Amino acid sequence: MPENRMFGRTREIKEVKEFVQSGTVAVVLITGGPGFGKTTVVKEVAYKLANPENERTVFFCRLSTKRKVSEVATEMIDSCERIQTHVPENPAQWLKEWSKQITTPVTFVLDNADDVLESEDRSSFLEMLNAVRMLSRQNVTFVVTSRNTFNNDDLHPKVARLKQVSVEEAKNILITEASTEDFQPKLSRPERIVELCGCVPLALCTVGSLL
Repeated sequence: MPENRMFGRTREIKEVKEFVQSGTVAVVLITGGPGFGKTTVVKEVAYKLANPENERTVFFCRLSTKRKVSEVATEMIDSCERIQTHVPENPAQWLKEWSKQITTPVTFVLDNADDVLESEDRSSFLEMLNAVRMLSRQNVTFVVTSRNTFNNDDLHPKVARLKQVSVEEAKNILITEASTEDFQPKLSRPERIVELCGCVPLALCTVGSLL
């Protein structure tokens, strides 16, 4: 997203990027309610981390509907274009073996991990992340988005919590999403529309585009 269309998340984006770049954090968790912009924020974080000056490889994984650790591992392998003609028989183990070869910083962005974190494979998922982190000699980090937080004695995730944006930032989102520049000055009572949307970014984007 162009920076002139990104409102209200500058601090969170900077915070997550600094956590990852510190090299001491295994997992950064971006959390918040539905429509609060978790995916938008994590895409911007991934874009900034992938800047060549950071000397970091970034892989983006969409985990929506993934409930089994084997499905998550397969998505992670696929994101780094390691699957050629077939899926490994044990994707999680394959990923662990692969991580032993990592000698430079790598970040996996795991977007929308709610399903696996709420499944019976939750413990196996977190164990896999910890194993990949350890076997890579701390070269691999993870940025995870989820509506819910989680605790883990091995991973010690740092949490970036997204809340409603401010009224002024909400107005900027609403006006920017309005259909045309000619229409924007004609928008009446934006404060009331912002109030009805609860300062939630997705609601503001939806209403703005409809206007």
